[in-house]
Amino acid sequence: MTTPIYFHPQPRRYTAFGNSSFAAKRLDVKAIDLVAEQLTEQVGVSDFLAAALEAAGATKSLSAQGEATTAVVVEYRAGLHPQGYELAWEADGLRLACSTAQGHCTYALLTTGQLIDGQKGEEEWAHCLIEDEPDFPVRV
Repeated sequence: MTTPIYFHPQPRRYTAFGNSSFAAKRLDVKAIDLVAEQLTEQVGVSDFLAAALEAAGATKSLSAQGEATTAVVVEYRAGLHPQGYELAWEADGLRLACSTAQGHCTYALLTTGQLIDGQKGEEEWAHCLIEDEPDFPVRV
């Protein structure tokens, strides 16, 4: 990846790992427990991510390696702030962790959509860790 990605709102922490994997053409969403499954269905994680890929044009072209499918693991983590999330894009796929639907829908998915859009046209997507929660008791 050669182009910087700008996030709005700016997450609290962004860590680039310095490596990458083939750009996803499809995302395979899996929840790792019952609460995560409920959150995933409630906010429509699969539909949101599929729309983000389509908007970025990622579903229109296939690389020489064929159709790259990226695993997306949705994880419920009780200790996170209700509006907070953790997003990790690594070699084994994308992991989204949150404690509420608001953490997923409003912030983790918006950031993921910005990552996908910011890397459109790239053959590989950069691995990173993004951690965020509000600096104040309520986001406005």
